[in-house]
Amino acid sequence: MHKNIDDAIDSMFRIENGLLRREPTLSCWTGFHMAHTNKWYFAYTCDGDTVTVVDACHSQNMKSSESRTK
Repeated sequence: MHKNIDDAIDSMFRIENGLLRREPTLSCWTGFHMAHTNKWYFAYTCDGDTVTVVDACHSQNMKSSESRTK
């Protein structure tokens, strides 16, 4: 579990500087930007140079948008 948390934190620093911006695939992420690595998906906002991660989801939990709530 600790490794998963470290991987997620390390990946967050690559948002908007190495990860591609995508359209959100979860309905609860509508209105946010989305980026992903091979393990983590992030919903985030941008305000100038500030990126705020509003939600993160491990790739194994991205299968059903109906099973995830905000």
